[in-house]
Amino acid sequence: MVKKKRQSKRLKLKDKYKIKRKVHEHNKRLKKQAKKNPRLHKHKEPPIPNSWPMKDQLLSQYVQQEKEAQLVKEQKKEEKKRLKKEQKEEAKQRQHSQTEGDNLTEIDNLINTETIEITKETPKQREYRHLKQVIKNADVILEILDARDPLGSRSLDVENQIKQLYPNKQLI
Repeated sequence: MVKKKRQSKRLKLKDKYKIKRKVHEHNKRLKKQAKKNPRLHKHKEPPIPNSWPMKDQLLSQYVQQEKEAQLVKEQKKEEKKRLKKEQKEEAKQRQHSQTEGDNLTEIDNLINTETIEITKETPKQREYRHLKQVIKNADVILEILDARDPLGSRSLDVENQIKQLYPNKQLI
């Protein structure tokens, strides 16, 4: 008797991605519903076996942690709301001061914004400042090169600056 070949369980890619998309849409819909009605989708307690001797204590700890997490979340929300209100009030005050033509306050605001812009550093500037500080504190400077591309990984500008500014430091 001749055995029949089994049909392959492989899916066509079209069907595979269709299923994947539908699952994603379903999960998205569930998240949206949970956001609208948080009471319907409550968090379940952690699965703790009944045989554990201190199950009540563990559950009470879990409930306490949940309450604390909820309080922290609410505090952050309130803080954001308060900051938004403050920003709106400041914007209103700026508009109000501009309509009055208060030149002194405008000049003060410009000075404050300029000082803030000056104090902000780009990451590249911070790295350069840190490099200068490390070079200043070091006695011997070891430059590591990539063996695959030694000229590309070598910084001649940095080497020349070190030689000019700190002639007594050894550069290896």
